[in-house]
Amino acid sequence: MTGSPWLVAVDLQRIFADPASAWAAARFAEAAAGVERMLPVFDGRTVLTRFVAPGTPLGAWLDYYRQWPFALVPRDSPFYELADPFDGLGLPVETRTTFGKWDAALSAAIDGSRELVLA
Repeated sequence: MTGSPWLVAVDLQRIFADPASAWAAARFAEAAAGVERMLPVFDGRTVLTRFVAPGTPLGAWLDYYRQWPFALVPRDSPFYELADPFDGLGLPVETRTTFGKWDAALSAAIDGSRELVLA
């Protein structure tokens, strides 16, 4: 386990950045700029997460995608790509079909650190 905190930047993706998207997040650009400014502080200790639609929605996701059918596209859709400048940084990316990201794989990606900064 490392002694320094890790930055976990959650879902900095085009689907949330694009003002034309039904999932556009207000002030996304400001939030992304804040994350970008933090990157040098967490050099070598940053993981990005990415949300993608499941291949076949199940359970509560059935109703969810009835409401948001535009987002039920393949995981390699440009919608789900990381937004600029995060797409070209070569940082590790953990991809999930749920909004929750915490699991054993993310714990391993952050080297088991118990100190996180979530953005």
